[in-house]
Amino acid sequence: MQGVEYVNDLCCNYLVIPYGGKEEDFALRMLKENRTEGFLPIELRRMDGETLLYYNISGMQNMEIIYGEKLVGQKEFQTFMWQLHEVIEYSRELFLPGSGICLEPTAIFWNLGTQRWEFLYIPGKDGREESDIQREREQLAEFLVMRVDYEDKKLTEAVYRFYEEICAGRMYPDSFLERGREEPEERQRPEIPEKEEIVVWDDPEEECTEQDSVRKRSVTRMGRIGRGALAVLWCAVIALTFWLGRTRQEILMPGGVAAVLLTALLIFTGRKERRIPEEKNFLEMDAEDTEEDISCEIENRREEETSTEEKTVFMDIRQEQERKLYGIGKSRQQKIFLDRLPCTVGKDKMLVNHTISDSSVSRMHVRFFEEEGDLWMQDLNSTNGTYHNGLRLRPNERVILEPEDEVGLGRTQFVYR
Repeated sequence: MQGVEYVNDLCCNYLVIPYGGKEEDFALRMLKENRTEGFLPIELRRMDGETLLYYNISGMQNMEIIYGEKLVGQKEFQTFMWQLHEVIEYSRELFLPGSGICLEPTAIFWNLGTQRWEFLYIPGKDGREESDIQREREQLAEFLVMRVDYEDKKLTEAVYRFYEEICAGRMYPDSFLERGREEPEERQRPEIPEKEEIVVWDDPEEECTEQDSVRKRSVTRMGRIGRGALAVLWCAVIALTFWLGRTRQEILMPGGVAAVLLTALLIFTGRKERRIPEEKNFLEMDAEDTEEDISCEIENRREEETSTEEKTVFMDIRQEQERKLYGIGKSRQQKIFLDRLPCTVGKDKMLVNHTISDSSVSRMHVRFFEEEGDLWMQDLNSTNGTYHNGLRLRPNERVILEPEDEVGLGRTQFVYR
């Protein structure tokens, strides 16, 4: 829309557009006398010899801001289509031309309080050319196509069908209404996957590995048998010397010899077991990991060779800066990191990226984004306003932030560093 302004007046935010029609226009009188949830509240004011239309947008955000950082889901798309249908039907009941409904994404507002979409109706708009009206409808359809969640196949198909209907010149296809009345499909029982068969590979390398393991187990078993036999032999020698020997020396001499022999044999068998190492099975290595390691090694060598030949690159100081908002005064304990842009700040954690527990802050208060290397701050139609170096921004106004600038969000004060 051309000539649109956003102003704050008496704690209310308004969208203002010039009005060139007549004051006794039928559509204007019907909208002023019949307040409905589907249309934005409208007022007619005169200022400096100019007639203006004031639309109260307090506590609302337009569609472009709502879906600026998130995608349109199935439930949200159906809700929008049904409420659009209700608005069209209500305009017919009031005998209002359908061409007066503005369908640009920036002219469709989501009421954060009532959780409903509210549309902008411009009286006297029926005199416009059909090409201008069709262009607005195509802008809405293109916006939905760009912001749809493509992981949902059914939703993607529905949005593209809506786009085709709009391009064909049809305002609202009835197929979407019938689709909304359909009962949800019964959940199908998940299929139980069949057990995979275990495949045995005839690999000579695996046979060699199996033979090595068998040989190792046999050696270990022989060592255990030998130690057991020696222990039995030692006990037999001690028993014989005890029963046959007469003196203490005669008993200890054979026992000592048997103990020395047993210790030597135990050491020998233990070394023999440790002598057979466990061979590494190279077939278990992943070929992709091996190729990746080789490629990384080659890349590292290339970097070492070319590091001395590359030219020095100038750093962008703006990118190296830590973008943060530090609280000052009573808000000095608060801190907002602006490392991921765009981001929104407010008190509703379901709608914004950073929350501030302050009753003077709106649900969606301010938005930060980057454009051509500069950090921008945009007021999001906040109730108590966004302040830049002490000056209050107009609703939806945007400014560039510089280091040491002061930012005020309601009663909460920050400094940008």
